[in-house]
Amino acid sequence: MQTYDDALEAILNKSIILPKHLLIEIEEFIGENRDLGYVTKEDFLRDAARQRLQDLKDKTQARKSKAKRTQPKFLE
Repeated sequence: MQTYDDALEAILNKSIILPKHLLIEIEEFIGENRDLGYVTKEDFLRDAARQRLQDLKDKTQARKSKAKRTQPKFLE
């Protein structure tokens, strides 16, 4: 059986607070663009977070690759 502390920790680890206007904008966007496949704001936010994380990883990797290519051989 889950304890109160376990339940509270689960809620805090899975919850984020966003400005109300942003949530409203997301809900309106989902409602106006059902063809994109989003049903809930949670679906949208999970996908947005995944895409942003991948974008940042790609940019970081590209920056590291570029820095490595421009580094003189004797520094490698």
